[in-house]
Amino acid sequence: MSGTVFDVQGAGALGTLLSGNSTSRILNGVHAAIATTKMLTPLQAVGATFGTLVAALIAVLFYERKRKIRHDIPTIPTWGPLGSAPEMLAHRWDRLDWSLWKQRWHLDRGDGMTAYVWAPFQPTLIVTCDPRNVEHVLKTRFDNYIKGPVFDKIQRVMLGHGIFNADGEQWRVQRKTAANMFTINNFRDFMMHVFLDRSQILTSRLRDAARSGTIVDLHDLLYRFTLDSFMEIGYGARIDALKSDEPIPFAAAFDRAQTIINRRYSMGKIQWKVIEWFTGEGKEVVECMKVADKFAYDLIAKRRAEGGLESKNDLLSRLLVMKNPETGKPYPDVELRDMVLNFLIAGRDTTAQSLSWTFFELAKNPEAVAKFRAEISVVCPDGEPDYQTVTKQLKYGAAILSEGLRLHPSVPAEIKFAVEDDVWPDGTRIRKGDGTAWMPWVMGRLPELWGDDALEFHPERWIDSKHPGPFKWPVFNGGPRTCLGQPMVYIQAVACLAEVTRQFDLELVAPEEVVYRPALTLQMKNGLRVRVHERGVGDRASEGIAFCA
Repeated sequence: MSGTVFDVQGAGALGTLLSGNSTSRILNGVHAAIATTKMLTPLQAVGATFGTLVAALIAVLFYERKRKIRHDIPTIPTWGPLGSAPEMLAHRWDRLDWSLWKQRWHLDRGDGMTAYVWAPFQPTLIVTCDPRNVEHVLKTRFDNYIKGPVFDKIQRVMLGHGIFNADGEQWRVQRKTAANMFTINNFRDFMMHVFLDRSQILTSRLRDAARSGTIVDLHDLLYRFTLDSFMEIGYGARIDALKSDEPIPFAAAFDRAQTIINRRYSMGKIQWKVIEWFTGEGKEVVECMKVADKFAYDLIAKRRAEGGLESKNDLLSRLLVMKNPETGKPYPDVELRDMVLNFLIAGRDTTAQSLSWTFFELAKNPEAVAKFRAEISVVCPDGEPDYQTVTKQLKYGAAILSEGLRLHPSVPAEIKFAVEDDVWPDGTRIRKGDGTAWMPWVMGRLPELWGDDALEFHPERWIDSKHPGPFKWPVFNGGPRTCLGQPMVYIQAVACLAEVTRQFDLELVAPEEVVYRPALTLQMKNGLRVRVHERGVGDRASEGIAFCA
């Protein structure tokens, strides 16, 4: 009897609900269907209610599909009313490879470089690899594309209202403040000194490992190297993380929070909230951010207590004396905390990852290493490079870094949301509220953009050819939001690459274990384990001849 009632009530409800064309009609149908259960026995009522709710869910899913389906933009085959949600969940650990496969599938079919992805309860996402479209979003119609509420809700617990998460006036004020730090005098007089000082500590650690035969995690050492460097340049603080092997509580907590938060992009808000509640990861994020917040607030309090802020050049001192243009008052600590953590991601994470992936590629390409060493021997025969050498003369070293970033961009994917309807250069129609995305990680691997050797590490492409520009190679963003720290990254990274390559051979221990971890930035999931071999003076002296020839 109850089974019959379930079938009748559920089928009737489904038919009624599917005839609706809005969420409000669906909800009204659910309410009416449940009201009829008052005439049934308790067991019948339970069965009927369950059937009605299932019918409501199916109706909502079909309504979502009807609302989001786009006949004018290509997409991969989907799972009916579930869209691409099952695949997005299945590939949450290798989402970059999945995205490359999708793009390759579209290109091979002749669909072009733009497609869309949709899933229930998430905005439609228009994904492009066309540099013309990327330029349109980042530059031509800059004000029409914002980070938006979806990005903000996902990242708010970590980034707050910082520069990575901000739009409009909030973003402009923080960018102007950061721009003041990146002056040519700072680069020459302070930053270069800090970078070379920390490079000496790094090479000392590597020399100890070479002489003891110890396997080291170079990824971890580079994180410590960039953390030490940016803490002094940005915040006027020395923490000497590179001199210790002990875990850094702040860094560990911050990295763990990033990993959990980034998974949210493959799910709707309700989905990730439920999953994080079941797994306990929601509470874990909160606890991790308590550690990160304490680190930031302690840093702010210490800097303020030291005084003399007006005469200091570091970023934090400038933030502490800066006035909010709207209130005319200093920024409260909660907003300073957002700025500190956002700039720290830019100064520590992205540069450490750029170096890690580039060293990984160099370890697999001895020909590139030999050419780089020959260049080093010619332009800085006396050893340690100076500012002029790094910025003007180590051209092959800069090409090596650019090529490493092409294949392994520190920010592998970007997303913005449309404020108003728009039409892209390739003819794609964008609706208000659409998510728009481009993936530098995918773009850097397409033969259509880089030629048949797109998957090969080939630094010469940056010397033999014209620079591709920021929209074919958007690893530092482009337009008004172009990364202010790009010159600093090249100074620090090229100096580090030169010092390590000049003095050591690096042997990968388990190259198959070097894979990315899905996060806001391109972390190495298992680190970068290497054996270090110290090179003799004779090895270094014989290299300049080949380069000159």
